[in-house]
Amino acid sequence: MLERIGKSLERLIKLSPPILPSNLQSEFLGIWPEAQSELNLAVGRLRRDRPLTRPSAARAQQQLERAGLAGPMLKMKEKSLYYHLDPLDAEITTYQAATTTKPILTLPEDEGLFKRLLFLVKPATKVMNSIVGSIPAAIFPGKEIFKEVKEHVEAGYEAVQLSREA
Repeated sequence: MLERIGKSLERLIKLSPPILPSNLQSEFLGIWPEAQSELNLAVGRLRRDRPLTRPSAARAQQQLERAGLAGPMLKMKEKSLYYHLDPLDAEITTYQAATTTKPILTLPEDEGLFKRLLFLVKPATKVMNSIVGSIPAAIFPGKEIFKEVKEHVEAGYEAVQLSREA
C-alpha cells in the first residue's frame, strides 16, 4: 500500500503539463527524492529487506496491530485506499493522454477533465494520511517528511481547484 501511495503522489507531483503553479511544482520535485527515500526505507522494513533489531521488530509488529494494520482492519484500509487511488490514477492517465495528443504541451480544453482530477485528489490524500499515519516511527522514521510533502501537494491542488471555481 505504501508503494502505491508513493506512486500516486509522485504522479501528482510530476504531472505534465503541470496543473500546480510552476514554483510549487519545482519545490515538490526538488524534495521528492528525499520523501521517496524515506518511503522506500519503510517499504524495505515492512518487507523485512531492511530488518529491525528483534526487540524493535516485535514492538513495531504490536504497534502495527494496534494501528489497524493487521487482520480485517488492514483489509478494509487496503480496499478503501484502492477505491480512492484507482480513479485518481485513471484520471491522471486520461489527463496525460489528452495533453500528449496535442503538438505542444498545453492544458486540455476539457474543463470536466480538470474538475474530475482535482475532485479526486482530496479523498485520495485523506486515505493516504490514514495509512501513512498508522505506520510506527520505528518502521517509517521519515514519515513526517513524507506526510508534509503529501499535505503540501494536496494543498496546492486544493488551491488550484478553489481558484478555478472562483
